[in-house]
Amino acid sequence: MRRASPGSSGSTPSSSKGCLSRQGLSWMMDILLAVNLFTGLAAADFADYLPGAAKKSAAAASSKAAASAASAATAAAAAAKASTAAAASAVRDAAGKVASNGQQQPFSVPLTFRQNLATFWDRHTIDEFYFECFIMVVLAGYIMSHFSGSAANDDAAKKHFQKVYRLLHEQFAQVGPATTGAPLLKDTQTRFISYASGRKNVESVHVDITTKPRHDLLVGYVFSSIYGLYFDQPSLVDRLELNFTLPRDNVPDGFVWAVVHKEVMRRLRLSDWDLQFTKTQDLPDKLPREFVCMNELAETNDRLLTADFVTAIQGAKDCLEYVVVSDQPVKQPNARAGDKSDELQATHASERTIRLSVLADKATTDQLSNLLSAVLALADTALPKTRITPNGKQRLISARNSTYNQLVAAAKQDAVEQKSSFSDWVTGGALSANANGRMTRKEQRDKEARERISNLSASEQKKALSKERERALRKQQSKQSKRG
Repeated sequence: MRRASPGSSGSTPSSSKGCLSRQGLSWMMDILLAVNLFTGLAAADFADYLPGAAKKSAAAASSKAAASAASAATAAAAAAKASTAAAASAVRDAAGKVASNGQQQPFSVPLTFRQNLATFWDRHTIDEFYFECFIMVVLAGYIMSHFSGSAANDDAAKKHFQKVYRLLHEQFAQVGPATTGAPLLKDTQTRFISYASGRKNVESVHVDITTKPRHDLLVGYVFSSIYGLYFDQPSLVDRLELNFTLPRDNVPDGFVWAVVHKEVMRRLRLSDWDLQFTKTQDLPDKLPREFVCMNELAETNDRLLTADFVTAIQGAKDCLEYVVVSDQPVKQPNARAGDKSDELQATHASERTIRLSVLADKATTDQLSNLLSAVLALADTALPKTRITPNGKQRLISARNSTYNQLVAAAKQDAVEQKSSFSDWVTGGALSANANGRMTRKEQRDKEARERISNLSASEQKKALSKERERALRKQQSKQSKRG
């Protein structure tokens, strides 16, 4: 049996504060074993000399002592196990602290993915993930609103198209593309289109339904509403637009004429280039006070404002936005420096068209039927019979020539400015040098770039100049941002 004196040099300090050391545990076990051995020897030595009753009493006392010694040994073993576990825990904590300081962790055993996943909630609580849960709920709500809003747009577009489908089906031979069975096609999340053709005096009709951005509540509603407070833009409503294309021979005299709601008059004049030829005129005796007449020639009012057309406008004054009769393009033509006014005007002469726009949410089937019937009556009878007087035609041609001359003059002026700025850029730094008569690296690079660009064609020089302008503008913006 091993013995170790309390003062021997082989004793080791305890592994953790408050826990028994291995040396002290060895002493305790030796003492308990010695007591047990002594008790058993004493009982065996003196049992033969005792009488019967005393012998039984001594045997019982010996058994009791042995049981007490065994219990004490068991308790000592449990205490030793707890002490060992506490020491191991202290070692793991110390190893974790060392690992957290960026040093190597020699005592930890890496866990597998399954072990890590199985003990995840033993190491964490739900209180640590409130922000992540909030983000997931918001994201799920946004995705659900997108799909539900897209489905709502589909239903709204079908509902609005049903208001005009019956009349279009009665008036035209074909409604919808011939390649598909559905008369209404989805172009984007908020735009739906259709087509009708096969009628006398009307070549085709393009139907365009624009819905609210129900699929995008954040950008579509919030940002667009804020943007609309400072800039002119169409209101966020369901809108139904029909563009009638008329045969050119059926309307020999071309002009621009419109009935426009006052709320959209300013925006429409800025967005539709053909309306800049017109002048605004109030007609309180024929039109509701919410509408104005925009025309190039006042003599066309009496021929186009028929009784049926005025009745249809008065019945749909709460949903009608505009009715435009035009022979000019909606978008401004792109004039070039070498173009002539008459050639530009002949090239961009548009077909005879009638544009109709209504608020689909407010419009009823009867109102739309009356408006469509009135527009078709314009195409059938009013427009073919409208003739402009020679005096009026002379004034119309003079005004249009002046407008197209301004476009050509602006294009020439732009070309001159680009050419002069390019020449200044090419020759600007040719003679720059430092005090010693030598060019710096930057000046040398600029000179090589100018020489390279001067050998290019005119179109390529124009592209190079535009790139240099963009580069200089970005550089200036970056400097301003740094200063700010």
